[in-house]
Amino acid sequence: IYSYAAASKESCRIRAVYSSQLLKMRNVKLVVQCGEYLLGLRVMEGLFLLLLLFQPSYQPF
Repeated sequence: IYSYAAASKESCRIRAVYSSQLLKMRNVKLVVQCGEYLLGLRVMEGLFLLLLLFQPSYQPF
């Protein structure tokens, strides 16, 4: 179960980071979707992910 959650979180993070380089409105929509999903699994990890998404200097790769 944990590995499934980790894989889903990683996929969500990649899509979220990718969308952050596109339109802001689409990014907000994806952040909300991923945020709700992650908060359902782990509150702190979900909040940390959202925090990273709003840092323009964050480089995932």
